[in-house]
Amino acid sequence: MPVGSPDEPEPLIGGTVDLGALATEFLILGLDPYPRKPGATFQPLGDASSDEGPFAALGTESLTMTQLYLSDLNDAGGIDGHPVELRVFDDKSDPAEAAANVKAIAASPAVAVLGHTASATAIAAAPGYRDANIPMVTGHATANAITENNPYAFRTIPAASMQATFLARFVRAVM
Repeated sequence: MPVGSPDEPEPLIGGTVDLGALATEFLILGLDPYPRKPGATFQPLGDASSDEGPFAALGTESLTMTQLYLSDLNDAGGIDGHPVELRVFDDKSDPAEAAANVKAIAASPAVAVLGHTASATAIAAAPGYRDANIPMVTGHATANAITENNPYAFRTIPAASMQATFLARFVRAVM
């Protein structure tokens, strides 16, 4: 990757990254990304994981984790006293299905999307979320193209180019 490119990774401070804190911050941003005026209600979230197909194991794991988190959140009073609802849209690990689901999600009251599981499905869906002004947060998809030129696409995992650069620097440092 050329120096100065937009996806250049931040330097490691102290040689460590607190991935738990990083993932938590992105999840919170995905759940309630924008300030709301007093009295505004929190609308449902969409889950666009792969619950079928080759990425079903990851998608099911993500959906279960999200449901557990939201159950705890709602048991504690939700956000500003409002429970958070999750609506599931299975992309079946298929880019065409993922792109088609964007229309259904945009027509729903969902204010943000958690998913997609695979880079191919996230790449197919991301432009639709951008056009519909719906934030998408993925915890598995790593392709750089997902977030490039898309202010509505976020990830909780480093981009593929950042991972490769980190690993190359790490190997160089320990060899």
